[in-house]
Amino acid sequence: MGYPTWMTAATGRLSPTDLALVKWSCIAFGVLLAQRFSGVRQLDERLVGAAVVALAIKPAVSALGAR
Repeated sequence: MGYPTWMTAATGRLSPTDLALVKWSCIAFGVLLAQRFSGVRQLDERLVGAAVVALAIKPAVSALGAR
């Protein structure tokens, strides 16, 4: 199975909830990067890191084939 075939199959299993969680995970990761490189320091890095992981778990499991 080639990469394009795998990617199509993996993303085809994502529900709208999974896509929303991926979106929020990316936003949280952007906040984490902003904390590292600018003056945005009000949020605890561990809290933001935990949010990134928590939001990414279900879509990763869905994309990788767990049903």
